[in-house]
Amino acid sequence: MTYFFETYGCQMNIAESAAVEQLLIARGWTKASDAQFADMVIINTCSVRASAESRIIGRLGYFTGLKAVREKRPHAKTRKMEAAAAYVKDGPIPLTLVVMGCMAQRLLDSLKPKKRLARNRLRRWNLCQEQVWRHNNGGAKRRD
Repeated sequence: MTYFFETYGCQMNIAESAAVEQLLIARGWTKASDAQFADMVIINTCSVRASAESRIIGRLGYFTGLKAVREKRPHAKTRKMEAAAAYVKDGPIPLTLVVMGCMAQRLLDSLKPKKRLARNRLRRWNLCQEQVWRHNNGGAKRRD
């Protein structure tokens, strides 16, 4: 397994990234030469300066696109990701994105999937439960 690190911010973040990297190496992971070829990308974030946050948000957009290319999604744009597109020519190779650090902690809720997506999943789950209930009760509708 391979990993790729991007670290933003203070000396503490640099030390923390080095410590996590040592843990990965001890478990047999190797460092990838580029994020396009890594199995896991780790971004250690910083929220002290707005410019660092802006760069991180931009990089998250890039890695979301890279993840789409690696998973061979039909809408994936390969501009500036030709190496990744060639890397997955024989089939999709998943990419795990890990976001850690003070910005990740502070903006945890905004980094999660959008609420609308969660509502759609909840609706699908409720519909699935309703269909199972009907099947188990001879097609009768629920009267909750």
